[in-house]
Amino acid sequence: MAVTQNFLLSWIVSGQISYRKISNISKTNRNVYKGEELQLLRKRCRVLRNPIRAKRGSLSLSINAIVIIVLAMTLLGLGLGFIRGLFKNITETTTTVTEQVRQQILEDLKTGDKKLAFSANSIQMESSSSQTVTIGVRNSKNTGDLNFIVYVEALQATMPNKDKFVCARESPSAGVNPTEDPGYACTRNGEDADAEGNVIMNQYIDFFYDKGPYTLNIDNAEVYPIRITAQSGSKGTYLVKISILENANDDEIYGQKPSASDDPTPNEVYAEKTFFITVT
Repeated sequence: MAVTQNFLLSWIVSGQISYRKISNISKTNRNVYKGEELQLLRKRCRVLRNPIRAKRGSLSLSINAIVIIVLAMTLLGLGLGFIRGLFKNITETTTTVTEQVRQQILEDLKTGDKKLAFSANSIQMESSSSQTVTIGVRNSKNTGDLNFIVYVEALQATMPNKDKFVCARESPSAGVNPTEDPGYACTRNGEDADAEGNVIMNQYIDFFYDKGPYTLNIDNAEVYPIRITAQSGSKGTYLVKISILENANDDEIYGQKPSASDDPTPNEVYAEKTFFITVT
């Protein structure tokens, strides 16, 4: 019995017969399917079968895509949570360390009966980097408040090529106005550096801090941060001085030496400390 083309196509689509059996059917129906007719039948079978396979493939691809997206979002959430927790721990640790340093400095001021506390005699840094240090000041006067400013200055620098800079305030006895930069005279290898201001602080190393003014009651103490920045190409060794300059006359000048030894309210240097900075 000859199998019509429409019957054969319906069997293939419904799965009752495989595409590969077409050739066998064609052998038993030689008068129905010959040459080009058989090729046309195969093409029609392919057109009918492929959409079903494509739908199955698309569905499988969609499921895989959804699984990948869900996994990606899960991993992203876990990663963000880990980073958030890490930064939180770092912040808490930094805060704890800062508070510990503050308490240590204040304790050192009181137990050691010191005016100025700064534990480091030398600091190691890299070029183009910054570092924060903390100093402590205590009012150890017998009477009256301590009105003062903090003043940091680089005095000397020795560079890798053996160049040596020396800088000093032009009028150290005149004191310092916190709103103005005092004049400096600097030398390079014993000769005039031919530069305005403190060439060491202008070109190599910088100090960022709040000069004040500040006020401390009797026997009170407080800590103050100083941000040190070693500029690019600043390799060398530096001598730095921290000064606590007092003002007892309620004017704008701090650290001014008295005009006479019997001056009842002199403005003078309350405390000072030097230390080294090595930039590598």
